Amino acid sequence: MAKKDELIVTAESLGIATEGLNVAQLEEAIADSAKSKLVDEAVVEAKTKELATAFTHEGKTYGLSDLTPKTLKVLDDVYTQEELLQNKDAMEFLIVGNSCFIKRLK
Repeated sequence: MAKKDELIVTAESLGIATEGLNVAQLEEAIADSAKSKLVDEAVVEAKTKELATAFTHEGKTYGLSDLTPKTLKVLDDVYTQEELLQNKDAMEFLIVGNSCFIKRLK
């Protein structure tokens, strides 16, 4: 009975209704909840990464294309991809110049 009690506490902490569930059902519900949480975290991480790799210019969103090297010289300075996305002047230069290293996202 101790295992079932532990599972009930765990399930309730995850917001799972436990009434009438046996041990196997509790274990399955907890496993499903864990999988769902992992998927949710992956979605949030992907969206965060997308936002971190985007640059907005004149209401349009741009990102770096797959052709972009790890470091790129723009306006006499060398930038990593991350640094480039943070540099307004360099990004605007590439966008206005229709660089092959830039792609329109939205």
